[in-house]
Amino acid sequence: GGHALYLSAAMAVGDWPVDPHSMTLADNHWELAALDDCHLFDTAKQRAAFIIFESAVARGAAVVASGNVAAMHLRLRDDLRTRLAWGRGWALSPLSDADKLLALRSAASARGFDFPDELARWVLTHCSRDMRSLMALVERVDRYSLGAKRSVTLPLLKAMLSAEPAGAGA
Repeated sequence: GGHALYLSAAMAVGDWPVDPHSMTLADNHWELAALDDCHLFDTAKQRAAFIIFESAVARGAAVVASGNVAAMHLRLRDDLRTRLAWGRGWALSPLSDADKLLALRSAASARGFDFPDELARWVLTHCSRDMRSLMALVERVDRYSLGAKRSVTLPLLKAMLSAEPAGAGA
């Protein structure tokens, strides 16, 4: 299979696979293009996103896009905005603390260990609360507990966090 493109408003347009002068694709071997923060696209990125979208349609590739409002309400050039509105749209909300607790427990269970509510509540109070950081924490504590040959407990988690270099995770 092919690979995916991740294209963000935060990236320089020169890092996108579209030649800014000829507006042609430099890389056409992808099956999915993810366009992140479309509401922040400047004029050059809007042109590039349009080229990418048209290529995806012509080749049967998929496009996923994110923005701060529904596609039809994005302040983009008309041709790009209407194409982004062709597909389905979903409003996504951050997880509640209860949902994050369930996600922590589920991720731990999938790795074969328990993540008690007490531990999850401590993590939500003392660690980064975004899902990427929380899932990375589950992975790190799993490896750490296996290396230490100990069950995952609050003292073990605190020991792991204190042993990590500053900014390594939590």
